[in-house]
Amino acid sequence: MFGTIILVSGLAAIITINLLTITTQFEAFEEEYKLNEERSGEDIRVDNVEGNPTLGLLLLNVTNIGEQGIQIRDFPYIDVIIFYKKDGANQTAWVPYDPNGASTPYWRVYKVFFKGREGDLMNPLKLTNPTHGIWDPEETIELEIVLSGSVQEFYYVVIATPRGRIAYGVPS
Repeated sequence: MFGTIILVSGLAAIITINLLTITTQFEAFEEEYKLNEERSGEDIRVDNVEGNPTLGLLLLNVTNIGEQGIQIRDFPYIDVIIFYKKDGANQTAWVPYDPNGASTPYWRVYKVFFKGREGDLMNPLKLTNPTHGIWDPEETIELEIVLSGSVQEFYYVVIATPRGRIAYGVPS
């Protein structure tokens, strides 16, 4: 009798562990599905990149080609990575978002366009403090990217959205 109780208890423990594992796997799958669903609505494209290596300055147009907007409060989570040549060596720099351009390096939104015309019609981006608004689908933002000092050559820039969509551009 005592052996039967131990056997049943052992089986119950194994079943419980297996159910917990299945539940955990399901929760992970569900979370991944939600993330992929969010990603599917977010997409960007780099349209134009102009650089002035002497000033360490890049201007680029990035268009929201996705189905959902990106909140301005999420801009600090947008990654801007520059690949360039300085002092004869290849360099890579992650550039932080700074809407005021207070210290280099930084990137900020310089202008907003909708279908080729300057201006923001829906959920306007207010770029001064306090900032608010949404980078809506079909809107293009012109980014100003400033590095610390001059560089010899810009190779390319990579932009990654908060949910992981990536676009890149090469200076013309």
